[in-house]
Amino acid sequence: MQEKTDQQIYEDFAAQLCEWGKSGALPASGNQDIRYGLELQRKRMEKYHVKIEYRLNLREGRQEHVSSAAFSDLHYTNKLVWKAFRKEADYFREGRKCLSVKDNQLLYTIVTWLNGGTDRAPYICPNCGAVSQVSELLEGCPYCHTRFLMSDLYPKVTNYYFLRDYGLGEQEAGNSVRKWMVAGAAAGMVLRLPGILLGLFHGENLFFLLLSTLLTMGVTAGLGYFALSLSLAFRVFKDGFKQAPRAAAQIKAKKELTSFMKQFDPGFTFEYFFGKVQSLVKILMFADDRENLAVYEGRPEECSFDDIADAQFEGAVSLNACRVEGDYCHLDLGVYMTDVYCRNQGLHQQSDRFRIGLCRNISHPVDYGFSIKGVSCKSCGASFDATRERLCPYCRSRYDLKEDDWVITYIRRQP
Repeated sequence: MQEKTDQQIYEDFAAQLCEWGKSGALPASGNQDIRYGLELQRKRMEKYHVKIEYRLNLREGRQEHVSSAAFSDLHYTNKLVWKAFRKEADYFREGRKCLSVKDNQLLYTIVTWLNGGTDRAPYICPNCGAVSQVSELLEGCPYCHTRFLMSDLYPKVTNYYFLRDYGLGEQEAGNSVRKWMVAGAAAGMVLRLPGILLGLFHGENLFFLLLSTLLTMGVTAGLGYFALSLSLAFRVFKDGFKQAPRAAAQIKAKKELTSFMKQFDPGFTFEYFFGKVQSLVKILMFADDRENLAVYEGRPEECSFDDIADAQFEGAVSLNACRVEGDYCHLDLGVYMTDVYCRNQGLHQQSDRFRIGLCRNISHPVDYGFSIKGVSCKSCGASFDATRERLCPYCRSRYDLKEDDWVITYIRRQP
């Protein structure tokens, strides 16, 4: 079987994400952590009788091909893959459409490939859920004996997020110009119609009537183009006024955090970290039992997220503070999001800003293939699914996620 390309994996995942909204089917192209996060969100939606229908339409001319950037370690190669879409999302509650959101978006995904000769990596059996090595699953799961192809396990989409796209493709810009100029010309025709009828009634020359009408339509078509320019300028200035402080904070955070983290992790990339933060926050938001949640070490009473049905990042993160204590790195971040809340009998969308604390053991580099669904106990070495239990099922030692990955130590909503 021919190996899929990054573009094919990306397009499969985009289609499967839309299907998840319709039927609840988890994306086959996504890894265990993505499927876990979407499963938690689906349960929250079912609790409030909410349904989300996504439509992702490729924007022709904006971006003809999938773009990508790669970063890797000894075991895994990660590719950041993105493309431009017109995203439309309809939100239903109790079968009634309560909210509709349409915007131009860039869908970013991280596609993880397993490097050759490293098939001893742990992986959750897609059939029975037991933790085994990739090499064992290729020969047959030791527990359920199901045999898998490498394409069933890797490559997979290991993270994804949407960011607003302010750019216009050549075709989109041309369509907008034509639409506004035609509307302007039509308005000119409507304005001239009474004069034409009155002129014909008084016996005026038809040629001059038509000529004056064409001139009027030309002027109003130009006014339509001018109105489009004003509309675009207004949108740019409006969004710029709102986004400029966030964009400046994001640029500063990327520069400072990258410089700080590369002292301990030479392979650090802000894009991978950005996706990781979003994944952790979404799991925290949609989980019900936060006392036993491995990704969170804060107080459960800090988390007032039980009425959130959907969460989207606004593409901005600010860095408030960073420090190292022993082997542990502590970060204080500001994260901007757009969330959909279940309130009364309807749905309400609002912008939120959260202050989030993160911690990780930096005495060893990031494992790009790490999954919370298949962790290793530091006491006995056994592998298990940390989304289901915090205590090792074999030696009953408590699992501490920050030894392997980032954890959230606190989260607070800010005005």
